[in-house]
Amino acid sequence: MCKAVPLSLCLLIAVVNFGLADVSPGRAAFPGTNGKIVFNSDRDGDAEVYIINANGTGVTKLTDNSAYDGGGAWSPTNAKIAFYSDRGGVGNYDIYAMNVDGSGQVQLTSSGGAEPAWSPDGTKIAFVTNQGTGDTEIYKMNADGTGVTRLNDDSAFNDDPAWSPDGTKIAYDYALGEDWPPTGQFEVYVMNADGTGQTNLTNNPAHDYHGSWSPDGTKIAFGSYRDGNGEIYVMNANGTNQTRLTNNPANDREPAWSPDGTKIAFFSDRDNNNEIYVMNADGSGQTNISNDLFNDNKPEWQRLAPVGGIAEYPQIEPRAAASNGDTGNRNAFAVVVFAAGVLLAAGAWCVRRRWLT
Repeated sequence: MCKAVPLSLCLLIAVVNFGLADVSPGRAAFPGTNGKIVFNSDRDGDAEVYIINANGTGVTKLTDNSAYDGGGAWSPTNAKIAFYSDRGGVGNYDIYAMNVDGSGQVQLTSSGGAEPAWSPDGTKIAFVTNQGTGDTEIYKMNADGTGVTRLNDDSAFNDDPAWSPDGTKIAYDYALGEDWPPTGQFEVYVMNADGTGQTNLTNNPAHDYHGSWSPDGTKIAFGSYRDGNGEIYVMNANGTNQTRLTNNPANDREPAWSPDGTKIAFFSDRDNNNEIYVMNADGSGQTNISNDLFNDNKPEWQRLAPVGGIAEYPQIEPRAAASNGDTGNRNAFAVVVFAAGVLLAAGAWCVRRRWLT
């Protein structure tokens, strides 16, 4: 693994006044500082996308549409938030993207789509659709909506994709039965990013769902009904050591790991309506941060990159060869350089300390 940088890049870093840069993909928590939380709420009469600070302050509405808007996911450069909406017709969901202030909303799919999740390098979005076939599967597409590719093809309901922090795997929900509601119970599965190697991680007769990767990729938090109600669990990334984190008569659902690995956000109806909660990664310190009389759900955490300098992130689908002739180890990292919140340089950095193009 290479962590050195070219001298020219070091000189560039030395002469600029670095500010704060934000980076986070949907439900693939990379190591970093915890930022805002995007979530859904019906506090204005219909489902919209909001953001909130982790301490409960600064609630801001990003969408304002009479249709359902939900499922917010931060892009890796924090320039965009993907979400899904049925503004094209009730129940007909498609994937959209917008700027992080809610402006510039653009439709990305036209044949259906929900539950978007950005890949760690920002070039792909995984999502769920039946594409008009009635067979609900996981797909991926380029970040501009082109190049739609189906990842699984089976007689099951597949939902809720989540990229691993290194971009090599996707966790997702699996249940027998191709349409909603499925006939079998949900399990948390994992597959390679190309759709191969589909593996059941939870293997439990109750519903297990909504996997969220820890920042180091070693653990997955998930929701489960194995105790007769919804609780948050955590397991190793291979499915072992499944451990309950919450324990109350209400329903706690849809965990989202924080970028620094110390917190997990989730939503709960323990206050007679759905609220956004934050707890320590061991389940202690459970705190209601939304505190309203409406339904708040689907939290996803934003990552704040280091204050200036270089940030390295595992690169998904490393290139097979570089234009400079380097055909060495492709176990590479994406390297990004920020100044005053602006992306200055980006590329892949291989073990031989050469830029890949």
